[in-house]
Amino acid sequence: MPEKNNQNAPTQAQLQALIQFASKRLGMTPEAFAKTIQNGDVSGLTANMKPEEAAKLNAVVSDKSKAEQVVQSPEAQKLIQQLLNNSKKK
Repeated sequence: MPEKNNQNAPTQAQLQALIQFASKRLGMTPEAFAKTIQNGDVSGLTANMKPEEAAKLNAVVSDKSKAEQVVQSPEAQKLIQQLLNNSKKK
């Protein structure tokens, strides 16, 4: 049964938009990006990043509450809306 207690959880469309954006930025397929995130092994994601950026990503990915905070931030929500709007135009 799905959890109903987290009304701030991102929707499936929001998650897909983020996966599309992030995978494109990292030069990966969305499938490879999603699999890497699900496995919790971000070493493949951080290979081309600056060390300080890689450390920030590792910190966020390893802490579920931090990841949720990032997704719920106004900046992320704005980006998600832009991505969703762009995908509807295609």
